[in-house]
Amino acid sequence: MNNSVKLKKKDGSIQKFGIPLISLVAIFIVIMVFIVTNASLEKKDKVDIIVRDYLLSMETEGYLIPTDEEQLVNELKDLGVKNINLTGTTLSNVGYGNKITLSVSGDLEVKEYSLNNLFSVNKRVSTLSINILKSSIAKH
Repeated sequence: MNNSVKLKKKDGSIQKFGIPLISLVAIFIVIMVFIVTNASLEKKDKVDIIVRDYLLSMETEGYLIPTDEEQLVNELKDLGVKNINLTGTTLSNVGYGNKITLSVSGDLEVKEYSLNNLFSVNKRVSTLSINILKSSIAKH
């Protein structure tokens, strides 16, 4: 009679936890890329909303009044817009029914992240060139 006991090799813990752990890391990276990209797009949308608000103000005034011009530039700077240029904007009263234009250009600072390897992420600030041209009719 053979009294030898055969031992069975147990599965290692790396097989149980390795694949789910790698999957979680990959999902985390995808989520972070989405969040960063969404934040940059949201910043650009905020610039568009601010410009639209000032265009509505221009409709009632007939032009971009100096105090609104200063506030517009300050709000854009607060969002991270550099080298703001309003060339082409209606800066004098045009009268009822005439076309008014708000032209804003500049460089919008956004954060970019890049993945070097699984555990190293680089962050850098880059600039996006923005050019917004909106027109309407003076209604004052």
